[in-house]
Amino acid sequence: MLDNVSKVLNKDGMLFIEARSVKDIIYGLGKQVGLNEYIYNEHYRRFIVIDELINSIEKRGFKIIF
Repeated sequence: MLDNVSKVLNKDGMLFIEARSVKDIIYGLGKQVGLNEYIYNEHYRRFIVIDELINSIEKRGFKIIF
């Protein structure tokens, strides 16, 4: 997704990301269906590792504001 966004985003465009991380209080609850992936309350949730996301964002030239 980040590769595609970096290709189509305007020069001064902004990308906003909201995600649950492995530090979330519901991480690990429910049925595990993959690495950091769970079905909880009948809802699929994928939890991200913040440092991995930051590295992926920065290596594509994005600047993290917050």
